[in-house]
Amino acid sequence: MKQKKRPASQTEAMKLRWKKRIVFEKGYTEMCAEWMAERLEALTDHLQYGHAAIAYQKQNGDFRLVKATLIYYEAEFHKKYDPIK
Repeated sequence: MKQKKRPASQTEAMKLRWKKRIVFEKGYTEMCAEWMAERLEALTDHLQYGHAAIAYQKQNGDFRLVKATLIYYEAEFHKKYDPIK
């Protein structure tokens, strides 16, 4: 009987999902996607307990620098933050 290989933890499963999605949607190399997934994991871990400055560019060309956090997630959305979803 063939058994499916499962990642060691939920965070590993989440990183694998992000990595596949980055490769599929953006066409980046697997090595680049893995680096991005690791950075995303570190960012979400940090955002649960603190703030981060995030810079991004909108599709219309506007550049934004915002302060982000997940500290108030439960109060705003009335449910616990689940990084797996």
